Amino acid sequence: MSIIKKQNAFGWVLCGSIVFSLVGLIIYIVTSTVGYLDGQSFSVLPIIFTILFIAGGSILFIIPEKLGKFKGLVEILMGALISVSICWFILNRVDLAADVYFIPVNYPEAEETALSTSIVGMVFYLISIVGLVVVSFTSKTTKDNLY
Repeated sequence: MSIIKKQNAFGWVLCGSIVFSLVGLIIYIVTSTVGYLDGQSFSVLPIIFTILFIAGGSILFIIPEKLGKFKGLVEILMGALISVSICWFILNRVDLAADVYFIPVNYPEAEETALSTSIVGMVFYLISIVGLVVVSFTSKTTKDNLY
């Protein structure tokens, strides 16, 4: 049976969680390297942790039957990785949010654009976390595996 045919609804939620985290990662990289935040230092930890999250999610999606008893451990590790990623993402944007929302001074339009785009990226990360939590409450993500 192919990987696509054997997935149930929870498998597709996991796949969606992986895709949403990838979109959040792309938004983090773009907002950190172009526009208002161009040239400023940014943390690579969200990038590394999100890539590890995507790798773990891909393993859960493609070969869940080979994980057996370690499925729960992989899900906990994935939850920790994506949570740390969004925390670093938010921490890297606190100064930006303070300038735009809490200090009513003339700020460049590019600063507000960077913050708005970053908020969209954070929402994608949050949707990814919700998808992982939903998948974690089921014992199977494919139609034919039972663990």
